[in-house]
Amino acid sequence: MKAEENSDKTKTVPINLTSKMLFQEDGSDFWSRPNDKRQKPNESFDQGTIEMGMAEFRKEQSPDHDPIAELESTVEGSETQRNRVSTTIEIAERQHSSTSDIGDETIQYAESRHSKQNTEPTLEIDFSKIDGWMQSEKKKTGDSSDQFKSLLVVEEKEHFLAQVVSRDMDELPVNNVRIKVEYSSLNYKDALAIAGQPGVAKSYPHVPGIDAAGVVEDDPNGNFQKGDRVIVTGFDLGVGISGGLSEYICVPEDWVVPMPEKMTSRDAMMYGTAGLTAGLCVDLIIKHGVSKHHPILVTGASGGVGMLSITILSKLGYKVTAASRKENEFDYLIEMGASETVHSDRILLDSQYALMQQQWGAVIDTLGGVFLEAAIKGTNYGGLVCSCGLAYDSGLNINVFPFILRAVLLQGIDTVRTDMKLRKRIWKKLANKWKPDNLEEMVREIELSDVPHAAFDMLEGKHKGRTIVAL
Repeated sequence: MKAEENSDKTKTVPINLTSKMLFQEDGSDFWSRPNDKRQKPNESFDQGTIEMGMAEFRKEQSPDHDPIAELESTVEGSETQRNRVSTTIEIAERQHSSTSDIGDETIQYAESRHSKQNTEPTLEIDFSKIDGWMQSEKKKTGDSSDQFKSLLVVEEKEHFLAQVVSRDMDELPVNNVRIKVEYSSLNYKDALAIAGQPGVAKSYPHVPGIDAAGVVEDDPNGNFQKGDRVIVTGFDLGVGISGGLSEYICVPEDWVVPMPEKMTSRDAMMYGTAGLTAGLCVDLIIKHGVSKHHPILVTGASGGVGMLSITILSKLGYKVTAASRKENEFDYLIEMGASETVHSDRILLDSQYALMQQQWGAVIDTLGGVFLEAAIKGTNYGGLVCSCGLAYDSGLNINVFPFILRAVLLQGIDTVRTDMKLRKRIWKKLANKWKPDNLEEMVREIELSDVPHAAFDMLEGKHKGRTIVAL
Protein backbone atom coordinates (compact mmCIF):
# COMPACT_ATOMS: atom_id res chain seq x y z
CA MET A 1 0.00 0.00 0.00
CA LYS A 2 1.47 3.32 -1.03
CA ALA A 3 1.80 6.13 1.44
CA GLU A 4 -0.19 9.34 1.00
CA GLU A 5 1.87 11.85 -0.99
CA ASN A 6 0.19 14.81 0.64
CA SER A 7 2.04 15.24 3.92
CA ASP A 8 -0.85 17.33 5.28
CA LYS A 9 -2.96 14.19 5.31
CA THR A 10 -0.36 12.20 7.16
CA LYS A 11 -1.47 11.27 10.63
CA THR A 12 0.53 9.77 13.43
CA VAL A 13 -0.64 6.35 14.52
CA PRO A 14 0.30 5.48 18.10
CA ILE A 15 1.40 1.90 18.60
CA ASN A 16 2.14 0.40 21.98
CA LEU A 17 4.99 -2.07 21.54
CA THR A 18 4.11 -3.77 24.81
CA SER A 19 2.36 -7.09 24.46
CA LYS A 20 -0.13 -5.68 26.98
CA MET A 21 -1.27 -9.03 28.32
CA LEU A 22 -1.63 -7.65 31.84
CA PHE A 23 -4.42 -9.79 33.21
CA GLN A 24 -3.89 -8.56 36.77
CA GLU A 25 -5.96 -5.57 37.77
CA ASP A 26 -3.15 -4.18 39.91
CA GLY A 27 -0.95 -3.74 36.83
CA SER A 28 1.86 -5.82 38.28
CA ASP A 29 4.63 -7.17 36.09
CA PHE A 30 3.69 -9.27 33.07
CA TRP A 31 5.69 -12.25 34.25
CA SER A 32 4.63 -12.17 37.91
CA ARG A 33 2.05 -14.38 39.53
CA PRO A 34 0.43 -12.72 42.60
CA ASN A 35 0.23 -14.88 45.70
CA ASP A 36 -3.55 -14.72 45.80
CA LYS A 37 -3.83 -16.15 42.29
CA ARG A 38 -1.62 -19.19 42.74
CA GLN A 39 -3.30 -22.53 42.35
CA LYS A 40 -2.47 -25.78 44.02
CA PRO A 41 -0.99 -28.46 41.76
CA ASN A 42 -3.60 -30.84 40.35
CA GLU A 43 -0.99 -33.44 39.39
CA SER A 44 1.20 -35.48 41.69
CA PHE A 45 4.92 -34.77 41.57
CA ASP A 46 7.31 -36.83 43.64
CA GLN A 47 9.09 -34.64 46.20
CA GLY A 48 12.38 -35.97 44.93
CA THR A 49 11.51 -34.69 41.47
CA ILE A 50 10.78 -31.22 42.81
CA GLU A 51 13.97 -31.17 44.82
CA MET A 52 15.92 -32.24 41.75
CA GLY A 53 14.15 -29.51 39.82
CA MET A 54 16.07 -27.04 41.93
CA ALA A 55 19.17 -29.02 42.77
CA GLU A 56 19.96 -29.73 39.14
CA PHE A 57 20.29 -26.03 38.57
CA ARG A 58 23.63 -26.44 40.21
CA LYS A 59 26.54 -27.97 38.38
CA GLU A 60 28.80 -30.48 40.04
CA GLN A 61 30.74 -28.71 42.77
CA SER A 62 34.32 -27.80 41.98
CA PRO A 63 36.82 -25.53 43.80
CA ASP A 64 36.63 -22.83 41.16
CA HIS A 65 32.93 -23.02 40.36
CA ASP A 66 30.28 -20.86 42.00
CA PRO A 67 26.81 -21.93 40.73
CA ILE A 68 24.97 -19.25 42.69
CA ALA A 69 27.06 -16.52 41.13
CA GLU A 70 26.26 -17.97 37.73
CA LEU A 71 22.53 -18.01 38.45
CA GLU A 72 22.66 -14.36 39.50
CA SER A 73 24.02 -13.29 36.11
CA THR A 74 22.54 -10.10 34.74
CA VAL A 75 20.66 -9.80 31.50
CA GLU A 76 21.86 -6.59 29.89
CA GLY A 77 22.63 -4.81 26.62
CA SER A 78 20.83 -2.38 24.37
CA GLU A 79 20.39 -5.11 21.78
CA THR A 80 19.04 -7.52 24.40
CA GLN A 81 22.43 -9.16 24.69
CA ARG A 82 22.60 -11.30 27.77
CA ASN A 83 24.78 -13.65 29.70
CA ARG A 84 22.87 -16.82 29.13
CA VAL A 85 22.09 -18.55 32.39
CA SER A 86 22.20 -22.22 31.54
CA THR A 87 19.68 -23.15 34.16
CA THR A 88 17.32 -20.26 34.65
CA ILE A 89 14.66 -18.67 32.50
CA GLU A 90 13.06 -15.55 33.86
CA ILE A 91 11.62 -13.24 31.31
CA ALA A 92 10.49 -9.70 32.03
CA GLU A 93 8.22 -7.61 29.88
CA ARG A 94 10.04 -5.56 27.26
CA GLN A 95 8.43 -2.16 27.04
CA HIS A 96 9.92 0.63 25.06
CA SER A 97 9.20 3.25 22.46
CA SER A 98 10.75 3.88 19.12
CA THR A 99 10.06 5.57 15.80
CA SER A 100 9.75 3.78 12.49
CA ASP A 101 9.93 5.74 9.23
CA ILE A 102 8.17 4.05 6.34
CA GLY A 103 8.18 5.79 2.96
CA ASP A 104 6.77 9.28 3.21
CA GLU A 105 4.92 8.66 6.44
CA THR A 106 6.07 8.26 10.00
CA ILE A 107 4.52 5.97 12.55
CA GLN A 108 5.16 7.23 16.04
CA TYR A 109 5.35 4.54 18.66
CA ALA A 110 3.80 5.59 21.96
CA GLU A 111 5.61 4.94 25.18
CA SER A 112 4.24 2.01 27.12
CA ARG A 113 2.17 2.90 30.18
CA HIS A 114 4.52 0.73 32.20
CA SER A 115 7.70 1.88 30.47
CA LYS A 116 10.91 0.74 32.10
CA GLN A 117 13.20 3.07 30.19
CA ASN A 118 14.55 0.20 28.06
CA THR A 119 16.09 -1.33 31.16
CA GLU A 120 16.68 -5.06 30.99
CA PRO A 121 15.80 -7.14 34.06
CA THR A 122 18.26 -8.63 36.50
CA LEU A 123 17.90 -12.25 37.51
CA GLU A 124 17.69 -12.07 41.29
CA ILE A 125 16.95 -15.11 43.39
CA ASP A 126 17.08 -15.27 47.17
CA PHE A 127 18.57 -18.72 47.57
CA SER A 128 18.54 -18.51 51.36
CA LYS A 129 14.73 -18.66 51.28
CA ILE A 130 14.40 -21.69 49.04
CA ASP A 131 13.67 -24.27 51.72
CA GLY A 132 15.89 -27.27 51.23
CA TRP A 133 15.94 -27.02 47.44
CA MET A 134 19.57 -25.97 47.22
CA GLN A 135 20.91 -28.84 49.23
CA SER A 136 23.32 -31.30 47.67
CA GLU A 137 21.86 -32.82 44.54
CA LYS A 138 19.75 -35.87 45.22
CA LYS A 139 20.08 -38.80 42.88
CA LYS A 140 17.07 -41.03 42.48
CA THR A 141 17.71 -44.69 43.03
CA GLY A 142 16.08 -47.70 41.51
CA ASP A 143 15.67 -49.16 38.05
CA SER A 144 16.47 -46.49 35.45
CA SER A 145 13.96 -48.15 33.09
CA ASP A 146 11.22 -46.87 35.41
CA GLN A 147 12.37 -43.28 34.97
CA PHE A 148 12.04 -40.74 32.19
CA LYS A 149 13.11 -37.17 31.52
CA SER A 150 10.86 -34.11 31.53
CA LEU A 151 11.33 -30.36 31.38
CA LEU A 152 10.12 -29.27 34.81
CA VAL A 153 9.23 -25.64 35.55
CA VAL A 154 9.16 -24.73 39.23
CA GLU A 155 8.11 -21.52 40.93
CA GLU A 156 9.76 -19.95 43.96
CA LYS A 157 9.15 -16.41 45.17
CA GLU A 158 7.57 -15.51 41.82
CA HIS A 159 10.64 -16.72 39.92
CA PHE A 160 10.18 -19.46 37.33
CA LEU A 161 12.98 -21.94 36.75
CA ALA A 162 13.13 -24.62 34.04
CA GLN A 163 15.35 -27.71 34.06
CA VAL A 164 15.41 -31.24 32.66
CA VAL A 165 14.82 -33.73 35.50
CA SER A 166 14.34 -37.48 35.89
CA ARG A 167 10.89 -38.60 36.97
CA ASP A 168 9.38 -41.89 38.07
CA MET A 169 6.73 -43.59 35.95
CA ASP A 170 4.35 -43.67 38.91
CA GLU A 171 4.15 -39.85 38.78
CA LEU A 172 2.09 -40.11 35.58
CA PRO A 173 -1.73 -40.20 35.75
CA VAL A 174 -3.27 -43.68 35.73
CA ASN A 175 -6.07 -45.22 33.63
CA ASN A 176 -5.06 -43.20 30.57
CA VAL A 177 -3.22 -43.87 27.32
CA ARG A 178 0.53 -43.94 27.97
CA ILE A 179 2.57 -42.65 25.04
CA LYS A 180 6.31 -42.74 24.44
CA VAL A 181 6.94 -39.28 22.99
CA GLU A 182 9.34 -39.18 20.04
CA TYR A 183 8.96 -35.51 19.13
CA SER A 184 7.36 -32.43 20.62
CA SER A 185 7.46 -28.80 19.51
CA LEU A 186 7.82 -25.35 21.02
CA ASN A 187 4.86 -23.01 20.72
CA TYR A 188 4.30 -19.47 21.93
CA LYS A 189 1.95 -20.83 24.58
CA ASP A 190 4.70 -23.14 25.84
CA ALA A 191 7.11 -20.22 26.08
CA LEU A 192 4.55 -18.31 28.15
CA ALA A 193 4.13 -21.30 30.49
CA ILE A 194 7.91 -21.56 30.94
CA ALA A 195 8.02 -17.86 31.78
CA GLY A 196 5.19 -18.16 34.31
CA GLN A 197 2.58 -16.15 32.41
CA PRO A 198 -0.64 -16.13 34.47
CA GLY A 199 -3.54 -17.94 32.85
CA VAL A 200 -1.46 -20.49 30.90
CA ALA A 201 -0.31 -23.31 33.21
CA LYS A 202 -2.87 -24.10 35.86
CA SER A 203 -0.29 -24.80 38.54
CA TYR A 204 3.41 -25.23 39.28
CA PRO A 205 5.53 -27.42 39.34
CA HIS A 206 4.60 -27.95 35.72
CA VAL A 207 5.76 -29.79 32.60
CA PRO A 208 4.90 -27.64 29.55
CA GLY A 209 4.32 -28.74 25.97
CA ILE A 210 0.96 -28.56 24.19
CA ASP A 211 2.12 -30.90 21.39
CA ALA A 212 3.36 -34.48 21.33
CA ALA A 213 3.74 -37.28 18.80
CA GLY A 214 4.91 -40.80 19.42
CA VAL A 215 4.00 -44.43 20.02
CA VAL A 216 1.34 -45.93 22.29
CA GLU A 217 2.81 -48.11 25.04
CA ASP A 218 -0.36 -48.94 26.90
CA ASP A 219 -4.09 -48.27 26.74
CA PRO A 220 -6.06 -49.80 29.63
CA ASN A 221 -9.30 -49.44 27.66
CA GLY A 222 -7.97 -51.25 24.60
CA ASN A 223 -8.96 -48.65 22.00
CA PHE A 224 -5.33 -48.21 20.97
CA GLN A 225 -2.83 -51.00 20.48
CA LYS A 226 0.76 -50.99 21.63
CA GLY A 227 2.86 -49.57 18.81
CA ASP A 228 0.12 -47.34 17.33
CA ARG A 229 1.53 -44.03 16.14
CA VAL A 230 -0.46 -41.08 17.50
CA ILE A 231 -0.62 -37.29 17.84
CA VAL A 232 -1.82 -35.27 20.83
CA THR A 233 -2.35 -31.51 20.68
CA GLY A 234 -4.48 -29.10 22.67
CA PHE A 235 -7.07 -30.05 25.28
CA ASP A 236 -5.37 -29.85 28.70
CA LEU A 237 -1.98 -31.16 27.56
CA GLY A 238 0.81 -28.95 28.89
CA VAL A 239 -1.73 -26.79 30.71
CA GLY A 240 -3.46 -28.85 33.38
CA ILE A 241 -1.42 -32.05 33.12
CA SER A 242 2.17 -32.86 32.21
CA GLY A 243 2.82 -31.85 28.62
CA GLY A 244 4.72 -33.05 25.60
CA LEU A 245 8.14 -31.74 26.63
CA SER A 246 8.68 -35.09 28.28
CA GLU A 247 9.71 -38.58 27.21
CA TYR A 248 6.33 -39.94 28.34
CA ILE A 249 2.82 -38.56 28.60
CA CYS A 250 -0.39 -40.15 29.86
CA VAL A 251 -3.61 -38.68 28.44
CA PRO A 252 -7.32 -39.52 28.05
CA GLU A 253 -8.04 -41.59 24.95
CA ASP A 254 -10.38 -38.99 23.46
CA TRP A 255 -7.44 -36.57 23.14
CA VAL A 256 -5.48 -38.97 20.94
CA VAL A 257 -5.46 -38.68 17.13
CA PRO A 258 -4.27 -41.68 15.09
CA MET A 259 -1.32 -40.53 12.99
CA PRO A 260 -2.19 -40.43 9.27
CA GLU A 261 -0.39 -42.75 6.89
CA LYS A 262 2.73 -41.30 5.28
CA MET A 263 3.29 -39.12 8.37
CA THR A 264 6.05 -39.60 10.95
CA SER A 265 6.24 -38.19 14.48
CA ARG A 266 8.76 -35.66 13.21
CA ASP A 267 6.44 -34.62 10.38
CA ALA A 268 3.57 -34.22 12.82
CA MET A 269 5.55 -31.93 15.10
CA MET A 270 6.83 -29.85 12.20
CA TYR A 271 3.15 -28.86 12.08
CA GLY A 272 2.07 -29.21 15.72
CA THR A 273 -0.57 -26.85 17.06
CA ALA A 274 0.69 -24.16 14.69
CA GLY A 275 0.01 -26.41 11.71
CA LEU A 276 -3.40 -27.41 13.00
CA THR A 277 -4.22 -23.71 13.47
CA ALA A 278 -3.05 -22.84 9.96
CA GLY A 279 -4.97 -25.81 8.59
CA LEU A 280 -8.21 -24.74 10.27
CA CYS A 281 -7.78 -21.23 8.84
CA VAL A 282 -7.12 -22.53 5.32
CA ASP A 283 -10.09 -24.89 5.58
CA LEU A 284 -12.39 -21.97 6.45
CA ILE A 285 -10.97 -19.82 3.64
CA ILE A 286 -11.75 -22.59 1.14
CA LYS A 287 -15.25 -23.12 2.56
CA HIS A 288 -15.88 -19.37 2.46
CA GLY A 289 -15.20 -19.36 -1.26
CA VAL A 290 -12.45 -16.73 -1.20
CA SER A 291 -11.25 -16.05 -4.73
CA LYS A 292 -7.67 -16.97 -5.60
CA HIS A 293 -7.47 -13.68 -7.48
CA HIS A 294 -7.65 -11.69 -4.23
CA PRO A 295 -4.58 -11.64 -1.95
CA ILE A 296 -4.78 -13.15 1.52
CA LEU A 297 -3.08 -11.20 4.30
CA VAL A 298 -1.08 -13.19 6.86
CA THR A 299 0.16 -11.21 9.88
CA GLY A 300 3.02 -12.37 12.08
CA ALA A 301 4.26 -14.06 8.93
CA SER A 302 7.64 -15.16 10.28
CA GLY A 303 6.10 -17.15 13.13
CA GLY A 304 5.01 -20.77 13.04
CA VAL A 305 1.32 -20.23 12.21
CA GLY A 306 2.14 -17.45 9.76
CA MET A 307 4.79 -19.34 7.85
CA LEU A 308 2.78 -22.55 7.66
CA SER A 309 -0.24 -20.58 6.45
CA ILE A 310 1.89 -19.03 3.71
CA THR A 311 3.29 -22.35 2.50
CA ILE A 312 -0.08 -24.15 2.49
CA LEU A 313 -1.96 -21.31 0.79
CA SER A 314 0.80 -20.95 -1.79
CA LYS A 315 0.70 -24.68 -2.55
CA LEU A 316 -3.06 -24.40 -3.11
CA GLY A 317 -2.62 -21.51 -5.56
CA TYR A 318 -3.54 -18.49 -3.42
CA LYS A 319 -1.73 -15.17 -3.50
CA VAL A 320 -0.37 -14.28 -0.07
CA THR A 321 0.64 -10.91 1.36
CA ALA A 322 3.03 -11.62 4.23
CA ALA A 323 3.14 -8.93 6.93
CA SER A 324 6.10 -8.82 9.31
CA ARG A 325 8.28 -6.31 11.13
CA LYS A 326 11.36 -8.38 10.35
CA GLU A 327 12.42 -6.80 7.08
CA ASN A 328 15.51 -9.00 7.00
CA GLU A 329 13.16 -11.98 6.60
CA PHE A 330 11.28 -10.61 3.57
CA ASP A 331 13.32 -12.49 0.97
CA TYR A 332 12.90 -15.68 2.98
CA LEU A 333 9.11 -15.21 3.13
CA ILE A 334 9.04 -14.86 -0.65
CA GLU A 335 11.03 -18.09 -0.94
CA MET A 336 8.48 -19.81 1.30
CA GLY A 337 5.64 -18.85 -1.04
CA ALA A 338 4.49 -15.29 -0.30
CA SER A 339 3.53 -13.25 -3.37
CA GLU A 340 4.51 -10.01 -1.67
CA THR A 341 5.74 -8.74 1.69
CA VAL A 342 4.80 -5.67 3.68
CA HIS A 343 6.05 -4.16 6.93
CA SER A 344 3.40 -4.84 9.56
CA ASP A 345 3.17 -1.18 10.48
CA ARG A 346 2.28 -0.21 6.91
CA ILE A 347 -1.13 -1.82 7.18
CA LEU A 348 -1.89 0.62 10.00
CA LEU A 349 -1.44 3.78 7.93
CA ASP A 350 -5.15 4.41 7.36
CA SER A 351 -6.51 2.46 10.30
CA GLN A 352 -7.65 5.61 12.10
CA TYR A 353 -10.58 5.76 9.69
CA ALA A 354 -13.81 3.79 10.08
CA LEU A 355 -13.01 1.84 6.91
CA MET A 356 -9.87 1.34 4.85
CA GLN A 357 -9.42 0.62 1.17
CA GLN A 358 -10.52 -2.92 0.32
CA GLN A 359 -7.34 -4.94 -0.14
CA TRP A 360 -7.64 -8.55 1.04
CA GLY A 361 -10.02 -11.36 0.26
CA ALA A 362 -9.22 -12.99 3.59
CA VAL A 363 -6.93 -12.52 6.58
CA ILE A 364 -5.12 -14.89 8.93
CA ASP A 365 -4.18 -12.78 11.95
CA THR A 366 -1.84 -14.01 14.68
CA LEU A 367 -1.22 -10.65 16.37
CA GLY A 368 -4.50 -9.18 17.61
CA GLY A 369 -4.92 -5.58 18.75
CA VAL A 370 -4.48 -2.75 16.25
CA PHE A 371 -3.25 -5.14 13.56
CA LEU A 372 -6.43 -7.19 13.71
CA GLU A 373 -8.46 -3.97 13.70
CA ALA A 374 -6.69 -2.73 10.56
CA ALA A 375 -7.03 -6.11 8.87
CA ILE A 376 -10.79 -6.12 9.43
CA LYS A 377 -11.14 -2.59 8.06
CA GLY A 378 -9.14 -3.47 4.93
CA THR A 379 -10.90 -6.74 4.07
CA ASN A 380 -12.94 -6.97 0.86
CA TYR A 381 -16.73 -7.06 0.81
CA GLY A 382 -17.89 -10.43 2.08
CA GLY A 383 -14.37 -11.37 3.11
CA LEU A 384 -13.22 -13.56 5.98
CA VAL A 385 -10.90 -12.66 8.88
CA CYS A 386 -9.52 -15.54 10.96
CA SER A 387 -8.32 -14.48 14.42
CA CYS A 388 -5.97 -17.09 15.88
CA GLY A 389 -3.42 -15.29 18.05
CA LEU A 390 -2.54 -12.45 20.40
CA ALA A 391 1.22 -12.15 19.97
CA TYR A 392 0.85 -8.34 19.99
CA ASP A 393 -2.27 -7.62 22.03
CA SER A 394 -5.31 -9.42 23.39
CA GLY A 395 -7.54 -6.36 23.01
CA LEU A 396 -9.66 -5.27 20.05
CA ASN A 397 -11.20 -1.82 19.55
CA ILE A 398 -13.26 -1.89 16.36
CA ASN A 399 -16.39 -0.20 14.99
CA VAL A 400 -19.21 -2.11 13.31
CA PHE A 401 -18.88 -0.62 9.81
CA PRO A 402 -16.82 -3.47 8.28
CA PHE A 403 -19.53 -5.88 9.43
CA ILE A 404 -22.67 -3.94 8.48
CA LEU A 405 -21.38 -2.20 5.33
CA ARG A 406 -19.05 -4.86 3.91
CA ALA A 407 -20.42 -8.06 5.45
CA VAL A 408 -16.97 -9.00 6.72
CA LEU A 409 -16.95 -12.17 8.81
CA LEU A 410 -14.66 -12.34 11.87
CA GLN A 411 -14.03 -15.96 12.81
CA GLY A 412 -12.18 -17.11 15.92
CA ILE A 413 -9.90 -20.14 15.63
CA ASP A 414 -9.56 -22.52 18.59
CA THR A 415 -7.35 -25.62 18.53
CA VAL A 416 -7.78 -26.60 22.17
CA ARG A 417 -11.27 -28.10 21.95
CA THR A 418 -11.53 -28.71 18.22
CA ASP A 419 -13.95 -31.51 17.35
CA MET A 420 -12.12 -34.83 16.90
CA LYS A 421 -13.69 -35.51 13.52
CA LEU A 422 -12.46 -32.14 12.24
CA ARG A 423 -9.01 -32.73 13.77
CA LYS A 424 -8.62 -36.01 11.92
CA ARG A 425 -9.72 -34.44 8.64
CA ILE A 426 -7.26 -31.53 8.92
CA TRP A 427 -4.37 -33.82 9.93
CA LYS A 428 -5.09 -36.07 6.96
CA LYS A 429 -4.91 -33.09 4.61
CA LEU A 430 -1.70 -31.86 6.22
CA ALA A 431 -0.19 -35.30 5.65
CA ASN A 432 -1.17 -35.38 1.99
CA LYS A 433 -2.24 -32.73 -0.51
CA TRP A 434 -1.67 -29.73 1.79
CA LYS A 435 1.87 -30.74 2.72
CA PRO A 436 4.27 -28.00 1.53
CA ASP A 437 7.27 -29.06 -0.51
CA ASN A 438 9.47 -26.75 1.56
CA LEU A 439 8.19 -27.76 5.00
CA GLU A 440 11.61 -28.95 6.17
CA GLU A 441 13.17 -25.57 5.37
CA MET A 442 11.24 -23.75 8.10
CA VAL A 443 12.10 -26.21 10.87
CA ARG A 444 14.82 -26.15 13.52
CA GLU A 445 15.41 -29.24 15.68
CA ILE A 446 16.66 -28.95 19.27
CA GLU A 447 17.12 -31.14 22.33
CA LEU A 448 15.02 -30.98 25.49
CA SER A 449 17.77 -29.13 27.37
CA ASP A 450 17.73 -26.38 24.72
CA VAL A 451 14.06 -25.53 25.24
CA PRO A 452 14.39 -22.79 27.93
CA HIS A 453 16.71 -20.66 25.79
CA ALA A 454 14.59 -21.26 22.70
CA ALA A 455 11.55 -20.07 24.69
CA PHE A 456 13.46 -16.94 25.67
CA ASP A 457 14.23 -16.20 22.01
CA MET A 458 10.61 -16.79 21.03
CA LEU A 459 9.33 -14.29 23.58
CA GLU A 460 12.02 -11.82 22.49
CA GLY A 461 10.78 -11.99 18.88
CA LYS A 462 13.99 -13.67 17.67
CA HIS A 463 12.31 -16.85 16.52
CA LYS A 464 11.10 -17.81 13.06
CA GLY A 465 9.34 -20.81 11.63
CA ARG A 466 8.95 -23.97 13.68
CA THR A 467 11.08 -25.45 16.46
CA ILE A 468 10.74 -29.17 17.11
CA VAL A 469 12.12 -31.05 20.11
CA ALA A 470 13.66 -34.51 19.76
CA LEU A 471 13.03 -36.82 22.73
